[in-house]
Amino acid sequence: MKQSRSYQTTQAELYFNRFIRLRDYGEPCPSCGRYFRFEEMDAGHYRSKGAAPELRFNEDNVHAQCRDCNSGFASGNRIAYRLALIIKIGIKRVEALELYQGPVKYDVTDLFEIRKEYERKCNELEGELMYA
Repeated sequence: MKQSRSYQTTQAELYFNRFIRLRDYGEPCPSCGRYFRFEEMDAGHYRSKGAAPELRFNEDNVHAQCRDCNSGFASGNRIAYRLALIIKIGIKRVEALELYQGPVKYDVTDLFEIRKEYERKCNELEGELMYA
């Protein structure tokens, strides 16, 4: 595992984001409430990676979101997103996301392990969806 931190971050995000889209498959966009095909959904962060990098890989913070809402045209429609999250995960977990979590600095090994975990989770979900 000689790859750079940047490479491992990209790989971890690739599998994490795919997991989010698989996990939320068939659910509406939390920001606009519309339904989309799998290919038309992004992994949209409730609190952005820029504003809260410590929540980059937090499953409560990231949900399948349509590209229009996630791209910034609607600024993520944060109010609707928050209301949908309260219904989905509860107010206590939403408020926990809104608190400062403290800095997180992932090293190459951490990122490699995150990638492996989400690659495994993706494989499990893909298997479940194939036989559903």
